[in-house]
Amino acid sequence: MSDGATAIETDLRRTKDDKLVVLHDSGVGRTTNCTGPIGSWTLRDLLRQCREDTSRQPILTAGELLKWAESTGASLMIELKGSNWSIAQIREVVNLLKDSAVFEQVAISSLRLTVLERVHRLKPKLDTQLIVSGWRKVRASPGRVEGYNAPASALTRSRVKRLDRKGIPVVGGYADSPAQWEALASLGVDGVVTPSVRSYSQWAGLAR
Repeated sequence: MSDGATAIETDLRRTKDDKLVVLHDSGVGRTTNCTGPIGSWTLRDLLRQCREDTSRQPILTAGELLKWAESTGASLMIELKGSNWSIAQIREVVNLLKDSAVFEQVAISSLRLTVLERVHRLKPKLDTQLIVSGWRKVRASPGRVEGYNAPASALTRSRVKRLDRKGIPVVGGYADSPAQWEALASLGVDGVVTPSVRSYSQWAGLAR
């Protein structure tokens, strides 16, 4: 957050015993000293045996992520990775957020509209953001989500303005170069999803 980020985008996946952990990939091989899909590991074995490559710490659980957000004041955009989230599994996520101190700081994102509709059905006050690669999914989901994450190629300035008039925010992503940032800025998006926060802040004149 010290580099200028206003929120942290991160991902939740489920272990073999249906526990929630913070992990981008479907497997643990790229980012830890272990191998195999996350669905082949119980939480207990994961925490006992696996360490992240960079920090040498165990993979974060969802509960630990929320405690971190509470201690730092960080806002979170949490993507529910994968398409096979049942109502019961989504209810677990919603209840975890509802019982935390950071409910107002969290939004849920997904590539799957059905996942977000289940989130909304369980907790209408929880913001949802649909991740799209093209405009067709936006046209097919009016009024069904609170915002969109879209690449510059899916947007035009008039499309962004049209959503803005309806109070629907659009963030541009995934963007990791000045050319991509410039394209998104020219479209008038409400924010940018980038791994290069410090460089983006300097480019945008936001660095302290």
